[in-house]
Amino acid sequence: MDYVWAGRSGVSSFCDTLIAEQLKWRHAMRRFVGVFLPTLPTDQIRRRNGGNPTHKRRMVIAKQESNRRILTPVDDAARKLKLSPGMTVAHAQTLVPDL
Repeated sequence: MDYVWAGRSGVSSFCDTLIAEQLKWRHAMRRFVGVFLPTLPTDQIRRRNGGNPTHKRRMVIAKQESNRRILTPVDDAARKLKLSPGMTVAHAQTLVPDL
C-alpha cells in the first residue's frame, strides 16, 4: 500500500485519504427493494407437501382474528373464484360452498 506524505516529515495522510473516501459515501443514497409475493405462503405449503405450485386446485389460508376467521393469502385459483385476502371465511363459503 502506498503512503502519501503530506509535506510534514513523518506524518502520513493515509488516514486523511481514508476519511475522505468514507465521507464521499456517507451521502450516498441507500436503496431498498420491496418485493410483493402474494401467493408465496400457498406455494410454500404446496411444495412442502410435494405438490406442484401451479396446481389448479384452490388454496386459502385463514387466521383467527378476535371472533372471526379471515382469509390471509389466497392463490390464483381462489382469486378467480372472487376470493380475496381480508374476506371472512363465512363470506368465502357463501361464494364457494365446498371451501
